[in-house]
Amino acid sequence: MRQLISFLLLACALSANAQQPVGTWSVIPKAGVSVANISGAEIYYGLASEMSKVKGKYNARFVGGVEAEWQALPTTSFSLGVLYAQQGCRYSDFKDNNGTFERSDFIGFSRMREKLDYLCLPLMVNQYVAPGLAVKVGVQPSFLCKSEVTITTSKFEHQADGSVNVGKSQRSVTDTKDMRHKMDVAIPVGVSYEYLNVLLDVRYQLGLLKLYKDDQLPSEKNRAFYITVGYKFNL
Repeated sequence: MRQLISFLLLACALSANAQQPVGTWSVIPKAGVSVANISGAEIYYGLASEMSKVKGKYNARFVGGVEAEWQALPTTSFSLGVLYAQQGCRYSDFKDNNGTFERSDFIGFSRMREKLDYLCLPLMVNQYVAPGLAVKVGVQPSFLCKSEVTITTSKFEHQADGSVNVGKSQRSVTDTKDMRHKMDVAIPVGVSYEYLNVLLDVRYQLGLLKLYKDDQLPSEKNRAFYITVGYKFNL
């Protein structure tokens, strides 16, 4: 037991010495990948008697920005950031018979994406548990910059000779910003590791607010992983 206590005290001392002196500031520009989804995102299609659905899936996009960190205690710091995060989701390809009983013709939907871009202001508490290793939790208000749905459609027509005529694919972009709330709030939790001022940061963003203004529409919420690499400039 005495050896265990000695080891824990040594680990705490090393952790404290590995961090910036109390009261100092750092600036951390960072960039990486936002792997995002929308909980509750579903698309229904087909005849009313036999409806099918596709659910939103995680989609990789961009996240980047800058954070400022203040060392409040030997093993505790606070950070405030400004990030541009591209979120949303993607859907698997599907075919729809356009709501009719005519099964010979159908519309193919592919590369469908819901794209939600936010300006985020994460406020984090960072607790260093080992040299360079921190666990973190905070709150992140976000402001909607862009909301759109992109999709490619193709019409398939069966001919009398048994062949299939594929129409020209059409790519469409629909602005959905007016349908969405302009603000979201998330709880970010994660870990980071710093080595030679290079900082690897992984966070999970749990969105708290519904995305649609209309209560009759599905109760969708943001979900995302932010994986970033940054460089800490000590001031």
